[in-house]
Amino acid sequence: YGKMIAQIIRQKINEFKVEIAKLGEKINTKLARLENGEVTSDTEVRGIEEEISEEVSQEVANVEVNNLLIQAQNLLNGAADKLKSQLKEKNEVEQALRKLEIGSQNTNQPTKSGFSRPEVIIPVCLGLFMIVVVAALIIRNKKVSRGKK
Repeated sequence: YGKMIAQIIRQKINEFKVEIAKLGEKINTKLARLENGEVTSDTEVRGIEEEISEEVSQEVANVEVNNLLIQAQNLLNGAADKLKSQLKEKNEVEQALRKLEIGSQNTNQPTKSGFSRPEVIIPVCLGLFMIVVVAALIIRNKKVSRGKK
């Protein structure tokens, strides 16, 4: 009975991919006693089986917890890296926005002052043209009226 239980325990250890060395010398000794048939009492065999099963379960739980901790750490590192990159991106966007605002302020302000602006030149030229035309018409009318006399 002890040898059969030892085989079942070995199968479980292999199934859970637990290294026997990690279970400790005490467990290895008890497993060897079962395999060698040194333990024959049913209660003693069950006690050893429970002790070994508990150690295997503990080791499997430790491995699972370590894996979960590693995954959590990787997630935290990934989230931190993502936040850093988003913060960098935010700063770049803010700088670009400031440059754009400065550029739009510069284009809204007149760059030329005084009479050289188109808003001044065009009306002045039109006014002068009108004065010249009116003066030419007056001079022509005077010549025409002198010629009739």
